[in-house]
Amino acid sequence: MPVASTRAEYLSNAASPAEVAEQGRSRGEPALLDRLEAMKVHLLRARPHSGNDALRILRAAFPDAPLAERVRVIDGLPR
Repeated sequence: MPVASTRAEYLSNAASPAEVAEQGRSRGEPALLDRLEAMKVHLLRARPHSGNDALRILRAAFPDAPLAERVRVIDGLPR
């Protein structure tokens, strides 16, 4: 699978958060990784202005995700 060379290309090829979460990983990876990836994609598309904004966006989109997971995703994003 080719790697996206730009952020815009990555975003245009990315599945929606719901698609990522529902499809699961074909190699048997845990569902947690699917949810974290879905949250990451959602934030990249939403482009929050601050950490608080990112937490609010994730809480609205993934209400069942624990705070620790939301923080983990935010910490992994480029600043």
